[in-house]
Amino acid sequence: MRRFGIRAEINGGASISKLVRTATKAKTPVTCIIGKQEVLDGTLSVRLYQGNKEIGALPQSEVIARVLQAVAAKGDFKSDPASQAREAAPARALHLEASVE
Repeated sequence: MRRFGIRAEINGGASISKLVRTATKAKTPVTCIIGKQEVLDGTLSVRLYQGNKEIGALPQSEVIARVLQAVAAKGDFKSDPASQAREAAPARALHLEASVE
């Protein structure tokens, strides 16, 4: 993520609900959950601060493209209604923010 100019912070060591709550309180625009299933599938489970919306599992490349597009357009991360949320036991939360540098 950082390679693309996206600020990323990796947190772990707490329950997923606590990590998501912390990200929500910090108003983190995009939060990605990475668990065993996401690692196996090469995806990120995405949650948005705006509207407290869970997008679901997306390929990492698509998440990066959407974040970069939102930054370039000074807009929001667009959700894809065709995406389905997956239930898995996530292990870490990745908080993403992007800025043009």
